[in-house]
Amino acid sequence: MNSDIFSYVIVFNSTKETANISPLLFKSRHDIIDDNSSMHMLDEDLLDIIPAIKYVLHLPRFIYDVINCPDKVMLMWNGTSHNIILIPDNQIEYLEYYYNRIKSCPTLFIVADNCSSSIIDICNNYRAVLGLCKVSELTETLLNDHWNSLGFFAQKKFGINEVLSIKHCFLSDENLPALPLLFYANQLNEQDLLIQDLAKINNKIEETCIKWACKYSMMLATWSYFINNNIDTSTITEEQYRTISERNIRFNNSVVASLPGQSKKLKKNHISTSDYSLVDSQIISIICIHKAIDKNGIYIELPIIQDDAFTLLDELESHCTDSQRYNNKYIWNTITKIGKLLGNKLNDYQINALKYAKDITFFSDFPIGLAILPGDEVPLLCYKSITYRPLTPLTRQLQFELLPKRSITLKKKFKIAFAQCIDNDDKIFDYSEYVYGFIQNRPDCFTINHATIKTVKEMIGFVNRNRDADILYISAHGWYKKDQNIAGIAIGSDIWMANENLVFPPVVILSACHVSPRGRGAVCISDLIMRNGAIAVLGTSIPVDVIRNDILMVRLFTYMVEIFEKRRKSQDLSQLWNHIVFTNAIHEIMKQSKGLEKWMYEEIAPNKTRLHEFELERCVGRLRPNYIYSDTIAIIKEMLNDDGLHGKYDSIFNNKDFFPESFFYQWIGSPDSIIID
Repeated sequence: MNSDIFSYVIVFNSTKETANISPLLFKSRHDIIDDNSSMHMLDEDLLDIIPAIKYVLHLPRFIYDVINCPDKVMLMWNGTSHNIILIPDNQIEYLEYYYNRIKSCPTLFIVADNCSSSIIDICNNYRAVLGLCKVSELTETLLNDHWNSLGFFAQKKFGINEVLSIKHCFLSDENLPALPLLFYANQLNEQDLLIQDLAKINNKIEETCIKWACKYSMMLATWSYFINNNIDTSTITEEQYRTISERNIRFNNSVVASLPGQSKKLKKNHISTSDYSLVDSQIISIICIHKAIDKNGIYIELPIIQDDAFTLLDELESHCTDSQRYNNKYIWNTITKIGKLLGNKLNDYQINALKYAKDITFFSDFPIGLAILPGDEVPLLCYKSITYRPLTPLTRQLQFELLPKRSITLKKKFKIAFAQCIDNDDKIFDYSEYVYGFIQNRPDCFTINHATIKTVKEMIGFVNRNRDADILYISAHGWYKKDQNIAGIAIGSDIWMANENLVFPPVVILSACHVSPRGRGAVCISDLIMRNGAIAVLGTSIPVDVIRNDILMVRLFTYMVEIFEKRRKSQDLSQLWNHIVFTNAIHEIMKQSKGLEKWMYEEIAPNKTRLHEFELERCVGRLRPNYIYSDTIAIIKEMLNDDGLHGKYDSIFNNKDFFPESFFYQWIGSPDSIIID
C-alpha cells in the first residue's frame, strides 16, 4: 500500500446521468451552452463541495507533513501536492477500479450534504483512515482532529515517534495564497509568525508571500550546500550559517499565476458566458494554490484581463492568418501594446514575481507570455519557462489539477509515433518529411513508428495502436474556421478535432498552422487532446513557415540527443523549449534576408560557418535574456564590421524588420512534468 501519500475523496451529488463532460464543439450559432454563474464554465453540481476542497488543502499531503521531517527529505518536496479525487455519486462504483490500480486506499471521504444514505454506506465500506464526514461538519476543530489522527497513524504504521504537535487554523480566502508556505512553517514551528504577518492591517498578500518564499528558498539552498559539500551542520556556527545563507538571498521560486477573462467574441460566437463571479474566483484560486503547493512556489492572482487585450491578440492572429506578407513593425508594435495593457494592470510585486520567477505556470485563456513587461524589449516567454493551462472549461481544469501529478521521464530510445498527414504531392511534403528523416537517422536515441495518414479513421487507428508511444508527432495542415470559432487539422478531405474517446501519448506535437489560436477563444484541437489524456501539447496560434518550423523541431530533437549523449544537462520539456525560443533570435533575424542568411552560412574555416562562430564563440556570455534580440544584432553587426560590411542590413536591424515566429508556439498542460534524462 502507498500509505505514505494521503488520498482524499470528495463525493458530490450529480444532477446529470454521467460524469463525463463532452468536449466542447460548436458548429453553428444554435449550439449554445446554457448560461450559469461562471464565466469559465463550471459545472454547478460542484458548488456545494467548494468548502470541502479548501478544507483538504489545509490537510497534510503525505506522511512527512505530520512528522518532524529531515532536511534531506524537505529538499525533495517539489512535485507533491494533495491527491484529491472529485467524483459524482452516480459514478462511485468506478472508485474501486481507481484505487485497485494505484494499490492504495482512501485517507478520508467528504460527501456533499445532499448525497443519499446509500452513497454514504458505499463510502464507509472503504474503511478510510479518517472515515467519512459531510461538508457541513467541516470545522477547525475537526481539522486539528484529522491532523492528530494522521499523526497517530504515522506512529502506528511506520513506528515514527517525532510527530508534529501544532494547532492548525483555516486561512481566510484573502490569505489562501499563503497556504503553500504553511507546510514549511509547520516544520520550522513558524506557523504562528506567518499567520501574524498575514493579519497585519497593511498586509499585501503578494509582498508577504514573496518575503516568506525568499526566506524558505534561502534556507533550502543553504541546506543543499551543506549536503552537497558533506558538511556536518552540527559543527557550523551561527555566523557561518548566516554567511552562507546570505549568498542565497534571492527570489528563485516557481510562480503560479491566474489571469481570468474571456474574449467578448465568445458571446457572439456560440457560447453564452457570464461575468466573472465569486464562483470563478474561488475555483481558480483553488486550482492555482494546488499547483503552487506542487511546485513549492507562490500564487499570484493577476487582475481580470480586459477585452481590449483579446481584441489586439485577435487582430494580430488575423493579420498573420490573412496577410500575404507579414508587417513586422506592426507585429512588434502590437506585442508591445499588449504588454502595456497588462503592465498597467499589475503592481510592482506582481511584475517582479513574473520577471524573477524560476518558472511560470499561467492559468489563463490568454497567452500572457506574449506580453513585453515594463523595462523589457522582448516578451516574457523569451526568458522564462512558461506553461499554459487554459481555464475554460473550468470543471475540466479542476478535475485535471486535483488528480495525482503524472511525471514522465524520456530516456534514450523512447518511442515517437510520427503521423504524416501531408499528401506526398503537396509542395511542403519533403519539408515535413525532413524532421522524420532527422529522427530516423538517430536509432541509438529514438524509436520511431511512421505512418502516412489519409483519413480520420486511419488517424484514430494510429493513435490507438501507439498508446505506448512517448511522443505523438502530427504533421498536418491546420484548419481554422473563424466563423465557427474552431481550430483543427485537415486529414484528407476531412477535418479532425480529436474529440473522439481516445487515449493519447503523454506528449503531442502538432506541427501544423494555427491549431491553437486564442484571440477569439476558439475551441482548439490542442485543448481537446489535453482533455483526452495528454500531459503536454505543443501547438501554434498562427500559420507557420514550414522551413522555420523544421528548424525549431530539429533543434528540439537535437537538444534531446545532446542530453542523451551527456553534452547537455537534463531538463524538463518546458525549460528545453524556453532555451530553444531564447536562442532562436539569430535564426529569425537571418531568415529575413537571403543575403544575410547566405553570409552566415558561409564556411570561414574547415567545417566552420559564421553561424558556428556566432553560436560557439561570439555570443558566449553576451546574450541577456531580456534583451536577446538587441544583443544578437549587436554581435552580428560586429561580425559584419570585421568583414568590412559596416552598415549592411541596418534597415532590418534598426527597424526590427524580422518576424519572431517562435513567439506563437505554445505548450499547454504540464511540459514541466516531462523530463529528458
